[in-house]
Amino acid sequence: MSNVDVVKPYSAAVRACAASMEAGGIGSDPAKGHVRVLKHMADHMDAEAAAGRIPRVYIDGVLNAVGTVTNQELAAKGQKAAVADGNLAKYLRHLDLTPGAGPKDGKYTVRDVDQRLEAAAKTHPELYGRSHQTVEVKVKLNQAGLLVA
Repeated sequence: MSNVDVVKPYSAAVRACAASMEAGGIGSDPAKGHVRVLKHMADHMDAEAAAGRIPRVYIDGVLNAVGTVTNQELAAKGQKAAVADGNLAKYLRHLDLTPGAGPKDGKYTVRDVDQRLEAAAKTHPELYGRSHQTVEVKVKLNQAGLLVA
């Protein structure tokens, strides 16, 4: 059984929930509503499965609603956040990430960060060896506007 076959019933259930909520008038804000987030989550689950992975973490939706910014604005925001948050600065250093220099509109993709985290777990297992630690890294990067799905 492929990952797509495993994930499909769950992404379909998430879409059904979104449809039910939409029909009931719940979470209908087009930018930050529950329906939008659930639909995007289901799409993300399917994309992860199609890439050969079982979805484990969803970091997007409202957390990633940074809006349109230039790479310079993104770099400034990321650098300010890194200065204000010592952990973020450490993550940027260990993962060799530069604010505003990511491959996708100045941001880094989850896949790119996952690959860097996997490598960093070998040199810094105390920081990146557990799933909750890698989720913290992604949340920090996302909050700084440096991560895109």
